Amino acid sequence: MIRAGCKSARWLDRNGNLVGLIAELRKALAGGMIDRPIWIERKSGAQPLAVRLVAVKKPAHAAAEARRKARKTAQKGGHQLSRQTLEAADWVILATSLKG
Repeated sequence: MIRAGCKSARWLDRNGNLVGLIAELRKALAGGMIDRPIWIERKSGAQPLAVRLVAVKKPAHAAAEARRKARKTAQKGGHQLSRQTLEAADWVILATSLKG
């Protein structure tokens, strides 16, 4: 397992088209969960890696804490925090090769 930022990967659908992770999270707000196949493009140009994207909306208090930590990290690093990073902080997001 690796830890990576939500903007670190190029997410693809089964046809090789780019998938916007934040757009997927926004679509799933009502249900609070995503569990779907997705592919991750490799820098080497090799065949995309087939994985399962699982995302679960955090409870309000946990999401608020995650946003607070993200703001603090950005401030310490001297960079501006994006709205997309704050939106992703509301979710636990996993990409796994394990079957559902």
